[in-house]
Amino acid sequence: MQLKVTGLLSADVLIHLANTYTTSTKALSLVENIANGMISGQLKMSELFDGLTRQERQCLEHAVRRFHKIGMMAQTKGVKVLVDAEYTYLNPAINLLTMALMAIFNTDSPVIWNTYQCYLKKALETITTEVEMSQKLGVCFGAKIVRGAYMVQEHQRAVSLGYPSPICENYEATNNNYNKVVKYMLDHVQTGQSTCNIIIATHNEESVRLAIRRVNELGIQPHLGTVNFGQLLGMSDQITFPLASAGFTVYKSIPYGPLGEVLPYLARRAMENQTVLAGARKEQQLLWQEIKLRAKNCLTPNLREIPTRTF
Repeated sequence: MQLKVTGLLSADVLIHLANTYTTSTKALSLVENIANGMISGQLKMSELFDGLTRQERQCLEHAVRRFHKIGMMAQTKGVKVLVDAEYTYLNPAINLLTMALMAIFNTDSPVIWNTYQCYLKKALETITTEVEMSQKLGVCFGAKIVRGAYMVQEHQRAVSLGYPSPICENYEATNNNYNKVVKYMLDHVQTGQSTCNIIIATHNEESVRLAIRRVNELGIQPHLGTVNFGQLLGMSDQITFPLASAGFTVYKSIPYGPLGEVLPYLARRAMENQTVLAGARKEQQLLWQEIKLRAKNCLTPNLREIPTRTF
């Protein structure tokens, strides 16, 4: 299940948490204290409350309790919670809350997963820091690796506020960054397969090929479910089905909701990965080839064997 944090806590409070987390010299202590607050249902940290109104403090405590209830239910039902990344000015707060959830619920297996946007220049640095933090906490680690969905907004915000753009210079740089993060995480999975799981969420065929090549080099067994792949339902099935046939678990993301909200989501997915539209055209070609082949077989009753096709 994918979880959008801004559905549980206002952006204003998240910005406050993000600023507190990024300026703190005791990030691990903040994570542990948030985790304790989730368990007890009451936060006891003046550092987090500084600058918040009484109403905002109450909202934060309510949200912390909601996160804990979600984690409890997910653990009980055996559901993985994939926490979505959002805008860069919100992500530190999302990371803080997600790491706190990991500290509570990832003791035996990765129940809570964070999302890492590889169109951000610091993606590898961020995921490395959080892997190391999970090791200090002594918990399992789950990661969904994506390219990212807010490129235009991030660039416009950087220009308007006069700070360097946090996103990679171009699509090629994003691809290189993505592949570096995937390689780092695959190496980490290989060293501790029972404590680290990842989803390589991409519609890019080259990224999938590189990942599978590295999986084979490291001797990671697909059926263990430590390395998974993800695509949107209805997109890139020419990637999905061969992966599933090879024994990999493939997560098909199903966006649902009012049409006015779902369409912008799908538009962001297409924008984050330019290969989506090209992949759709290729998928149409493959489907048309399959239709023609089946029609030919129907018209050839004496044909003894249908040739094997590989998409």
